[in-house]
Amino acid sequence: MTPRFDRAEFQKLFGRRLAACRLAKNLSQLQFAETTGYHSQTISNLERGLTCPSLFAVFLFAEVL
Repeated sequence: MTPRFDRAEFQKLFGRRLAACRLAKNLSQLQFAETTGYHSQTISNLERGLTCPSLFAVFLFAEVL
């Protein structure tokens, strides 16, 4: 079975969805970072699809958003 997404595609898709959810809650990257305990640069990198989130980060983001 061939995976539907490769890692780079997943990172970009996740980043777009993370940004959309964050904006829907009217949170800046800095506010979201402070709420989740991550650095704002980490949030920026995730939203731009430059890094892949850990499972723990995904769970935490889901709780906040």
